[in-house]
Amino acid sequence: MTSRRDILQWGVRAGALLALFGGQGGASLAQRRSSSPRLAGYELLDIVPFVGEGRKFVGIAEGEGASRRLALDTSTLTTQKLITPNEEFFVRTGYPKQLEERKDWHVAVQGLVHETRAFPLSELASMTEPLGVHLLECAGSTRSSYFGLMSAADWKGVPLARLLDKVASRPEATRVLVSGVDPGVDLGSGPGPEAGWIFTLEELALAGAALAFEMNGVPLAKDHGAPIRLIVPGWYGCVWIKWVDKIVLVDDASEATPQMLEYATRTQQVGVPRLARDFRPAMIEPSAMAVRVEKWSHDGSIFYRVVGILWGGDRLIPVLEIGLDPEPGLEPVEHFRHETNDTWTLWSHTWRPVKAGRYRIRLVIDEPDIRSWRMAVGYYDRSVEIDEV
Repeated sequence: MTSRRDILQWGVRAGALLALFGGQGGASLAQRRSSSPRLAGYELLDIVPFVGEGRKFVGIAEGEGASRRLALDTSTLTTQKLITPNEEFFVRTGYPKQLEERKDWHVAVQGLVHETRAFPLSELASMTEPLGVHLLECAGSTRSSYFGLMSAADWKGVPLARLLDKVASRPEATRVLVSGVDPGVDLGSGPGPEAGWIFTLEELALAGAALAFEMNGVPLAKDHGAPIRLIVPGWYGCVWIKWVDKIVLVDDASEATPQMLEYATRTQQVGVPRLARDFRPAMIEPSAMAVRVEKWSHDGSIFYRVVGILWGGDRLIPVLEIGLDPEPGLEPVEHFRHETNDTWTLWSHTWRPVKAGRYRIRLVIDEPDIRSWRMAVGYYDRSVEIDEV
């Protein structure tokens, strides 16, 4: 019989195992077993699937143009894989083929300015600098694709504030519309209305928004916004405009863009505001979820290990709690230490179910001054069917 002390001793090894097992998310159970560390009396028996979830386009790109999708297999995340390889970085919308013939790309800065300016790529490239590692999550990432519309990369580009300093704005210019080509619209003669989001100048400065040229040390791929895209660290992906070609300075009376209206619900706005000034920042809330449930044996006794991630928010979380319904109550996640909001924090929790059956895994951040609406409504809750205890 495995004692609580045995499980706690196992837990001490969990940090190393996160790295060893996490990298095999797409591997077969046999491959996982063959490469698992040899701990006396311990054997990895199975990876328990989540109930009612799909793996649509997880790890395999599907579709073209506006319909192109690629989801990251979040079960493969490890402490050594906090930055997503470019070929695995999620894709929510693919490259517009209408742009194939565009040769002379530039970014126009216009609107409430004294003089419109067009910045060619060569001039923008001369201003690039390292931007750091930042995580991107699509506001529409769901369980149908294993919550895989999330990734993190190391970016390089031009801070937007630096670019705007080169343009003389008019006094009434209080907001900035960043626009890019919308591959979902083709009026027969090329792309139609552009995708775009409106920010205040202060929001862009606080977030460290920038126009990115490079991702993980190489030029952007077409599906990731080449030749240039907006990044807004800490905000949902719907504001990270790809294929940027226009920046417009506007005032407080500006109406919300079609993209803002489309994503109002998914970015937790109050209703669907008509004016951009009534939108609150579309920031990624602190969130956590399980990404893998492992079934183990130790000297003939069964126990489980829940492995998960935490991401988002603008501060560090001291305690993450886990509930395993229908087991009563919550308890602190066993191995959890939050050190960064730039990428993900991996955690693990040893679990010994009292009986077979279906369990719902929910994570809780019990901090009154931290808003985590998605977690509160169970958006990232996941269920497993336990067949042996």
